[in-house]
Amino acid sequence: MLPAISDPESLTPITGSASTDAAATDSSSRSLDVLANRRRHYVLQYLEEADEPISLEELADHVAITEHDEDRSTIADYGDALLGTRRRVMLSLRHLHIPKLEAADAVDFDIDANTVTPGPASESLLARAETVEATTGNEYNNQ
Repeated sequence: MLPAISDPESLTPITGSASTDAAATDSSSRSLDVLANRRRHYVLQYLEEADEPISLEELADHVAITEHDEDRSTIADYGDALLGTRRRVMLSLRHLHIPKLEAADAVDFDIDANTVTPGPASESLLARAETVEATTGNEYNNQ
């Protein structure tokens, strides 16, 4: 028998309802989307170790060097060869990755000073990334 619409029990939300489950799934999906790119992951890791706001240029240098498995002391050996790479990384951070991280409250971007600081969700996103890496054994490989 189908419940009557006027039946009070039929109007009572069920604990763990679809809307609650959907909101949790949506939140989890958004955080995994933010973490799905290694550049965003590198930014969060670098900011976690910083005590002060980091310039976008410094973040771009860090990401470019990390992606190419280079040591900062070897930059002088490459000279302008890394300049194009740094520029591409800085543009992708500025126009794609930092806005996504900012939308997820993982970073705060000061457009006037061109600096980035960790946001309120930064630590929880990094913890989730480490959990995913430990579970799957994979590091983020997308660019």
